[in-house]
Amino acid sequence: MLVKSSRHLLMLIAATFSFTACGPERGVKESEGSQLQEMINESNRPERLDKAVNWNYDPDSLPGFGESASIVWSGNWWPLSQGGTIAAMRKYDSAQQTGGTAARWEQQSADATQGVSWAGHCNGLAAAGINEQKPLRSVTYRGVTFTPQDIEALLVEKWQGTQGINLVGKRCQGPTAYDGTGRPIDGSCRDFNPASFHLLLENVVGLQRSPFILDIEASEAVWNYPVVSYQTRTEEISLNQAVAYTRQSGNYQLNPSATQFLKATTTIKLATGKEKTYEYVLEGQNGLIIGGEWINGSLKDHPDFGWYAGQAHAANPALDISIIDAIARQSF
Repeated sequence: MLVKSSRHLLMLIAATFSFTACGPERGVKESEGSQLQEMINESNRPERLDKAVNWNYDPDSLPGFGESASIVWSGNWWPLSQGGTIAAMRKYDSAQQTGGTAARWEQQSADATQGVSWAGHCNGLAAAGINEQKPLRSVTYRGVTFTPQDIEALLVEKWQGTQGINLVGKRCQGPTAYDGTGRPIDGSCRDFNPASFHLLLENVVGLQRSPFILDIEASEAVWNYPVVSYQTRTEEISLNQAVAYTRQSGNYQLNPSATQFLKATTTIKLATGKEKTYEYVLEGQNGLIIGGEWINGSLKDHPDFGWYAGQAHAANPALDISIIDAIARQSF
């Protein structure tokens, strides 16, 4: 039984929020310090994505553009500052005669995250938008009428506890100092290596024509959105140009293994219709991409991590996914 006055439960919800909130945090914990040398490391390997892909690292054979073949929808991210999905949870409780447990859990989640303006359900929305059909009509289930918006909320909650088996990249947990090249000194705040970002786009969206999810916020906040299309433009640059773009003095110190360089400008389109453009240098060796560095405005404005959700899990323990599916099927 969930009880609002339970201090233990509020602590549990707060702990859960610290890992999920508007998105998952799961990833490899590495202490990288402020070392300069960096290529695609363990936390940034594209192969960590929970998706079957024949990974291609050859920039010459990658398409440079792509669009998801599947329809991806977006909608309300149900901010907890506005009560989250509590209205839909009350209807679920009524239909299932749960004694109000689903709604109480949602209320306690809101209570535990007061003051965090970005706390909500964007990870559940992103995962549902990729994996579910958008509800079209109202459904009456066990005497309770669920509107399409109610059913969207149920589907979002169905996926809210889902985390990519392995993130590609890391989540920055707070403010950080920067070195002379403009990179965060804290290795975890260097986030998504741009080469990994580039390879996910080219292989997953470009070659597979499939969406995946990005946390587009480089700061502590988490804003997850499905990427539905992209276009990238690359040009070969010299060692001296690469040094200049990455604000170094002397030789290229960021990845001594690199012998070839490309400058890339990439625009992505999110499921909301919003577009974002990023600039970065790709590092190569023997004709393959081995790393990269964000440049210009993208030094501080770039994605935190990428992930994919292939299996649903509800964070709210009062919910039965099979019941949500039974309601949703009647709405399509």
